[in-house]
This record gives sequence, C-alpha cells and structure tokens, in this order.
Amino acid sequence: MDMRMMMLQLIDGQKAFFANGFATLDAMQDGAEKTVNDVMNQALCMPAVSKGALNDWYSLVRKSRDDMRKSIDDAYIQARGSVGAAL
Repeated sequence: MDMRMMMLQLIDGQKAFFANGFATLDAMQDGAEKTVNDVMNQALCMPAVSKGALNDWYSLVRKSRDDMRKSIDDAYIQARGSVGAAL
C-alpha cells in the first residue's frame, strides 16, 4: 500500500469517527430540546416571551451545529484533495 492510500484511509477513518461523534451530539441536543419543550409546554407559569426566547436559542444552536458540520465536511474534502495533489 502506498503512502497516498494510507493517508486517504486515515482521513476517511477520522471523518467516520467525527461523523459518529457528531451524530451522538445531535441526538443528545435534540433529546434535550424535546425534553425542555415538553416541560415548558406543561409549565403554565412560563411566560410566552421566555418560551419564544428558548425556541430562538434552539434554532440558533441547530443552525450553528449545521454550519459547523458543513465546515468540517468541507475541510475533509479539502484534505482528501490535498493528499491527492501532494503525493
């Protein structure tokens, strides 16, 4: 096996490791969001403004998480391209 193939396998392994960890993070954050939403919907003393603020915050977290995922996926694509061009 040549050096290029080894590097590509290393990058693919790192990408798979990241994807699994990120999927776990996604599941945890989505579960936490669902739990908080369930509690907020049952809490009659929670003002609508506070519920709206939490929903806005969750939207921001989701968008930031998706942006981070896209950025890291793009970095893996660049790394694969760099390995192919350099070796």
